[in-house]
Amino acid sequence: MTYEQAKEKALKINAKLNACREYKRAYHFYDKFDTTDRVPDNDVVILKESGKIVNLTTFIIDYHPEKIPQQRRF
Repeated sequence: MTYEQAKEKALKINAKLNACREYKRAYHFYDKFDTTDRVPDNDVVILKESGKIVNLTTFIIDYHPEKIPQQRRF
């Protein structure tokens, strides 16, 4: 799945998303202006290989992403 395809899919789920971190296996879309101290329930993680959407906690536990992702221009 390309970045543009993932971005389009993520925005259909949450139109307030405005930033992206790219990992080797996934794109992590989030609202950079959300400053609440909570688990990011509104974030969207899309796996590159399958296009599957997973929540951030699942992605971290099951896919062990690298510690420093690439920040994508939104």
